[in-house]
Parts: sequence; structure tokens; C-alpha cells
Amino acid sequence: MPPISEWHQALTVLLVIIPGFVYQGLLARFRGPIPEDSELARRLLRSLAASGLFAIFYVIVFGSFVKFETVSSRATYVDHPVRVALVLLGLIFVFPAFVAVLHHGYVVKRQRPDLPCRDYFRVYNPTPTAWDWAVKEAVAGYVRVLTKDGKWFGGYVGELSFYTSHTGAREIFAESAWELDENGEFLTEIKNNAGRWIQCADAVVVEFIRPDDPASPEQEQPSASIISRLTGDALAGAVFGAAAVAIAAIAIGERFRRRSG
Repeated sequence: MPPISEWHQALTVLLVIIPGFVYQGLLARFRGPIPEDSELARRLLRSLAASGLFAIFYVIVFGSFVKFETVSSRATYVDHPVRVALVLLGLIFVFPAFVAVLHHGYVVKRQRPDLPCRDYFRVYNPTPTAWDWAVKEAVAGYVRVLTKDGKWFGGYVGELSFYTSHTGAREIFAESAWELDENGEFLTEIKNNAGRWIQCADAVVVEFIRPDDPASPEQEQPSASIISRLTGDALAGAVFGAAAVAIAAIAIGERFRRRSG
């Protein structure tokens, strides 16, 4: 019997240990975290146990017709590298992943028999906190924050704004700052402001308001910037219209003068 080389030892480690970690990792990704996942020792023990089961299964299935001389021969790997790589890919990654998919589907089918098959892998959402979900789904609009001492802060949140999510502190940068009354109603936009940073770690309430919501200041009163913009647009339109009328009048006068001449 030829001696076992370091290459064979490394290959054995990959084939015997890695499949269980692939299986446990995908299973945890599909189902979500459980209390036992907080302990590293338990996760390692489960992964090693799964790897042992996969190794035993491979020996039972392939042990009867795989010859030691073929496996230990260097020519096997040198002459057929692609074939060997595909076999290792299937045994180390593909098959354990397939078993994890079957296991998860079986558990979901037992727990929720009425759930469509297409939703089996949508049961768990990996978003870490409700705050991350809220800011990820937030659209351009207004936000107001009630602090624990009863004060309201708010502003407009658009393309130039920013939310801090996991793993940072809950913070908002609103590109436009507004004054709010004691009931949280938007009053007026603060003049000449360049935005507002709002700390939300100790906030009691954070409300995200769409522009078309009745509580939005856009539905109550236009801001000073909107008024000035509308006024400027109206003035520019009036000047352009007056110029067009003057040009038309001059052209008509010239035409009549030529006819009379």
C-alpha cells in the first residue's frame, strides 16, 4: 500500500469536514437564527456531526467500487483535473446544499402545509432589525421623531438624506429641517438650513410620512422655497410671454407698413 501524502490528507480533510459546515450554514440561512446558534461550540458540534454523517454516507455509497489505488494515484488528479474538480465540487458543496434545501422544505411543509412552494425560502428575512427594514423601504418624504423628553424634531428626507443602519447607531440626516409644534405638526421650513442630523437611539416614536399623506406639510401649506420657486417661474414666464407679444406686434406692424407703402 503506497503511503498517504500530504495532498491526500488535505483532500480527506476537505471531503470529511467541509460538507457539514456547508449544510449547517445554508440551513441556518434558510430558516433563520435559533437560540442554539448563539453558542459557537454547539454550532461547531452540529457541523462536525453532519460532516461525519456525510462521510459515512459517501463511504456506504462509493466505498464498494472506488479503488484505493485509483484514489491514491497522482496520475488520477494530473490526467483528469476537471473530472476530479467536479467530483469534489459535488461531494463537498452541491450535495450538502441539496440536502439542506430538502431538509428546510420538509420542515416548512410540516409546519405550514398551506404555504406555496415558491414561498418556502421567503419565510426568513435576514434584515437584522425593524429599523433597518423601515429605512430600507423608506421613500422620499417627511420624517418626525419624538424624543423621550417629549420634543418633536423633523424634516424632509430625499435623495440628499441618509439613514444609519446596522451595525451603527440609529441616526437620520434630513436634507431640510422643519419646525414642529408640541403635537408634532409641521409648521415652517427653517430658513437657510443645510439639513438636520437627528439621533434616534432613544426616540419614542419615529414616523415616516409620504408627501401625499394628509399630515405632510405639502398638503397643508407650501414651503417658502416652493413659493419662491413658483414665484420665480411665474416671473420668468411673464417676461418670456411679454417678449413674445412684443416681437409679434413688431412683426405685424412691419407687415402692415410694407402693404401701405
